[in-house]
This record gives sequence, structure tokens and C-alpha cells, in this order.
Amino acid sequence: MLIKAGIDASGYRTAVRDYTEPIVVEELAANSYDADATTCVVLLDTSKGVLHVLDNGIGFSHEAIERAAILGAGVKQNVPYSKGKRHYLGSYGYGLKSSLNIAEKVRVHSVSDEGQFSGTLDWSKLDDALRADFAGFDFRQERRKPKQSTGTHITLHLKNPTSKDQLQEFSNVLANLPTDSGGFLCHLGLMSDVVRDLGTRLDDFGSLQTIVRRLEKQGRLTLADTSRQADLDTCEKEEFTDKNDPNVTAKFFFAGIEQGKVRQLKRGLRGIYVRIHGRLLKQSFTASNYLQPQPVEEVREWFAGRVVGGLVARSDLAVQGGYPIRQS
Repeated sequence: MLIKAGIDASGYRTAVRDYTEPIVVEELAANSYDADATTCVVLLDTSKGVLHVLDNGIGFSHEAIERAAILGAGVKQNVPYSKGKRHYLGSYGYGLKSSLNIAEKVRVHSVSDEGQFSGTLDWSKLDDALRADFAGFDFRQERRKPKQSTGTHITLHLKNPTSKDQLQEFSNVLANLPTDSGGFLCHLGLMSDVVRDLGTRLDDFGSLQTIVRRLEKQGRLTLADTSRQADLDTCEKEEFTDKNDPNVTAKFFFAGIEQGKVRQLKRGLRGIYVRIHGRLLKQSFTASNYLQPQPVEEVREWFAGRVVGGLVARSDLAVQGGYPIRQS
């Protein structure tokens, strides 16, 4: 008897069940960063329940398109840097696939040096798609036109109703991404506010940055929150270096005590924050699951023992807004 490895639709859905709409937006924008984009735009069409994510990066390769629906099958696992020498933020092959949890279907249009790719991942057909006899989601490949700029436009047809209030949630998570001192900026807004300028030019990647900056000046697009680094700059800092590899470093950030309690940098921010290659990752904490904070000296010892021991390579780690909280 032969036993094959695999995954069924239930396992696929379980793997991405924690990916909310803001988290998916962050994942897709992180992919834009990894694609060496300078501009990423998130547009919400509340009338149609559609979310657009656009960038002017290098686009999908043929291999990346082939793996677009294979869970965990990214193309960045063995390469630490992008072509533009950015540290990759994502490499586990979950980014685009995580859209399954929030969207009925996802249209991808991407232009790269390897051509133009366009097609739709119809997540409502996931059960069929995972069967051995499924031919595959239909994607079309065409030659890239002369002087055509590269970039990607992802359109998500959302499962749940949308509202303007979601834009602030998107802005909050986009603040977790590096900006490269202005070399990568995320903007967001409502499609209804920009349709006159972008509606027919969503795939004009060469003009995307110019149009977006003009729309920002006009107040029709908003620059995602970039204040997170400023928050960290107000903290007490301490740096650790790995005992075996001096290239591996970690930073400890402590916001201080206020009225006998750990001071929070922003409302709701508490616990351990990990910044890996410029991306701020947050572990959620709740008072019901965690005990009282430890003395900061113990935290430093705990922190150094894990980070300097080599658990996380070439990264900055931040204990932001207070102490790590010991799990009960």
C-alpha cells in the first residue's frame, strides 16, 4: 500500500483561517515590497465589495504564477534578497493564498520581464481544485508589450460587506512594513474618490506613482500610517549581538513606566513586537491568558537568551510598549 502526502480543502481553509482582511492586505503589500515596488495602493470599492491592491514592482514570474494556488509553495524560500537587494518579508508561500479566507475569488493581472499574466483564482471551486483530475485555474500568458511597465494588480471579490471604516484598519497594519526612507510607500482610499483618475488606468503601472502622489496631494488618497518607527524612537533601547555570529543583532525597546503601569505607545499595543528585516510583527496578548509583567532586568535576560542564542537571524526585535508577559 502506498501513502501519498497531500492536503484537502478543509486543511487548506484551516491553514489560512486566521487571516483577516487587514492581515491579507498586509501580506499582499509585503509581496509588493518584495517585488521592489516603490508604490503600493489599496483601494476599497464599497459599492461592489471589491478590494484592489496595486503596485509598480517587478511582477509575477512564470514560476510564481504556476505556484499561485499551491499552499506553501512560494518562490522566495531559498533566496534572502530581492533583485533590488531588499530583505524578503515573506517566503512561506501563504500571502496570496490567504485571500481564500476573505474573498470568493481573486483576479490577478501582472506584467513582468517574462510576460503578461492574467487569470482568476475562484476559491469557491477549491474542493474541485484539489482533486487529482482538476486541470487548473485558467491563466493567460501574453508577451510583454514594448516599453510596457511592470507591476501587479490584484482584485479581491470579498465575502463580507465593506465600509470606509476598514481603511483605518488597513492603514494600521501597513504601518508594520518598512518604508525604506520613502523608497516604498503605501497609499489607500476609496475607489469612488479616485475612479476618475485611476478607474481606467489601474493597470498603467508606469504612471502609478505619479498619479498616486497627485491624488495624495489632492486629499483623495491617504498615505498609510508611518508613525510606528517614531514610536520606537521614543523608547529606551538596548542592543544585543549573537555570541557566535556578530552579524546577528537584536534591539530591546522599552517605553517606560507611567503611574505604576507599563506605558503603552498606542492604545491596544502591548507585549512583544518583533521586527524582522524592517517588518514589525506583533504577537497578541490578553490579560486573561497572561500573568503580570516581569522586572525589566529579567526581561532583558530572557530576551538576550533567546535572541542571542540564534533563534532569529539578522533582525531587530522590539519589546514595544512594555515588558513581555509570561504565559500562564
